[in-house]
Amino acid sequence: FKEAGRLKNVLSANTEHYAQIEGLLDEQDFRLLVTREQFEKLCSDLYDRVTAPLDKALAGAGLALDVINQVVLFGGNTRVPKMQDILRAHIGQELAKNINADEAACMGAVYRAADLATGFKVKKFITKDAVLFPIQVVFDREGDSGALRQVRRTLFGAMNSYPQKKVITFNKHTDDFEFTVQYAELESVLGKNANTLGSTDLARVRLSEVAKKLKANTAADNVESKGIKAHFVLDDSGIFSLANVELVLEKTLRKGEEEEDGDESTFQKIGNTISKLFSGDTDEKPTAETKPTGGDSESETPEEAEQPKGEETDKGTAKEEEKGTGEATTKDAKPETNGTATGDETAKNATAKPKIVTLKETIPSKVELTYLAPLDGDSYEASAKRLTALDAIDNAKKRRETALNALESFVIDAQVKLDEEEYASCGTPEEIETIRKRCSELSDWLYEDGADADAETYERNWRICVEWRTRFTPGTGSTTSVRMPSMH
Repeated sequence: FKEAGRLKNVLSANTEHYAQIEGLLDEQDFRLLVTREQFEKLCSDLYDRVTAPLDKALAGAGLALDVINQVVLFGGNTRVPKMQDILRAHIGQELAKNINADEAACMGAVYRAADLATGFKVKKFITKDAVLFPIQVVFDREGDSGALRQVRRTLFGAMNSYPQKKVITFNKHTDDFEFTVQYAELESVLGKNANTLGSTDLARVRLSEVAKKLKANTAADNVESKGIKAHFVLDDSGIFSLANVELVLEKTLRKGEEEEDGDESTFQKIGNTISKLFSGDTDEKPTAETKPTGGDSESETPEEAEQPKGEETDKGTAKEEEKGTGEATTKDAKPETNGTATGDETAKNATAKPKIVTLKETIPSKVELTYLAPLDGDSYEASAKRLTALDAIDNAKKRRETALNALESFVIDAQVKLDEEEYASCGTPEEIETIRKRCSELSDWLYEDGADADAETYERNWRICVEWRTRFTPGTGSTTSVRMPSMH
């Protein structure tokens, strides 16, 4: 395999080259001349896959080839001349070769990091993080016949940008239930290799106290349940999570309750004014949103957290109601000119609408991650022992390398210092020769018999060297001592 890779690299720059393996079989060497033409013929069944990544990227981005200014080669395999010919013919233009194909991924990551960082100023680098594998919610719902049927709702479709939030409403569940979050439509992304991903399940969510919360909050006849909303988040890193689950209720305020609720605080008024400015609502729009009731055709459909899908419909309904209100006021304004007070009161009663407030109650939820198996019991103990054993191996390897480096450095440094006049003059020629001989013997041992020695052997020999140094350390009044260099 290694030789095949080397041959491929060489044939990218040469028309022919020898493939050779020493001692392939029964100590017989293998050597074969391979031409680029032969190599391309051997790889002919792979060339249909060359343009697939490019086509998939364009389809995902919703772009056509005619708007692409440049195609940069990515990865060392793109140096193969045949691959470049196929790509060049496919895009109808020359390929960009201004970046090392082996370094393209690293360069892109560094440039992206510099663009995100505040301490660097680089040319505008526009990228879009998008979902590669669609994510869906799967749950059971009781049908009209009473039988359970499985329902699938896509939360984050392919090439949806993130970070992003989505909301799905369950409005037919009145008791505790659970749903599963999993990958969806993998065939469109991975094709025949969809089964290589393994389990498609991401998480299993169990909701509790649903019936209890419903019963406690809908006891009054002026409170209506609008379903259970589950809020999902896909963060900046593309990590999926469940933010929270809540029961949404609408309460119609009675006359006395409206008067109590009518005294809005200053902050509430400011908040409502800002909301109207950004939502585009007019001042004539009632504070309570008018929402369709009774229909379940849009139930359990994912919504954008910031802007639910039903918003446009609600705005249109509100405008129609405002228009109708205005017409009624105009028609009923005639009795006022005649001085009839009763007509004025009737018009007010006709146009008055009950005020509706939205209430939210948190639903307890338990998320169980299913894309990885939790370790417990014997599996956990076995994994812990395995990790401990690996740590011990790493520590032993580190100890051996440290001891070998220390001993090797000591021997080499001693040999170098003995060639210097300053150090050689500190001992007699016989002493210097003895040290040279011992250093030479130790050096030969390091690179021959001692190449596979353990840490204890290296440490023992190093201690012997330290004794040499101590023995020949200059002493007072001694002219025969030799000064050996210190280890540190």
